[in-house]
Amino acid sequence: MVTTSILLKPTIADAVDWGQFQGSVNKGFSSENIYDSSKIYAFIISIIAVIIIIIVFRWWSAQLQQEQKKNFKQYKEKQKELEAKNQNSSHKRKWFRLRTQAQLRWIPADQAEHVRESKYFVDQLIDISAEGMCFTTAQELTPGTSIEFLLDTGDDRSLPIIGEVLRIFDAEGSTSSAFDGESDENEELVKRNVAIKFSYMTPGNNDRLVAWITKRQRDAIHERSE
Repeated sequence: MVTTSILLKPTIADAVDWGQFQGSVNKGFSSENIYDSSKIYAFIISIIAVIIIIIVFRWWSAQLQQEQKKNFKQYKEKQKELEAKNQNSSHKRKWFRLRTQAQLRWIPADQAEHVRESKYFVDQLIDISAEGMCFTTAQELTPGTSIEFLLDTGDDRSLPIIGEVLRIFDAEGSTSSAFDGESDENEELVKRNVAIKFSYMTPGNNDRLVAWITKRQRDAIHERSE
């Protein structure tokens, strides 16, 4: 009996351990437990909110970078356009107006499809540059008329040019009144100067025109130097 009671009687250490265990369990299930379900949910929600904020920030940064790239691309395109315009302007300015009496044939653009080249009007140039020309004619024209020209450049092929009538004036530079409807029996024999602005020319034809003007300029300079 004594032995049995000794074996079944818990020691002081066992009593202490059992008490600590019960206290730990009670504490684990008490309302003060930091790992309760509400706090876990709050922690998970906080993590999700942080992830969403990071995703939104990265999306906004990507959108901002794309907008900056787009603006920079537009800026570069505008710069290229301005440079091209400046180059074209300087390119045209350096070709001074060449005075010449070269022959050219022409026809109003709206009649070009119905008229053979042999039926074109034949007149002479007064001067020409890379951006326009002036010629003399007795035919009636009005500002704004589109004209197709065939310029004789001395080679096998005439140079085709399309231009628009800017103004019509007489030899002294005053505005022409020959086409104002006044009655004059000699009106059709009166020649007037017609200023033309080139409106269209293919790159190849433009190169031919520039080469022809350059050659005529060199010849004129050479003649003056002699």
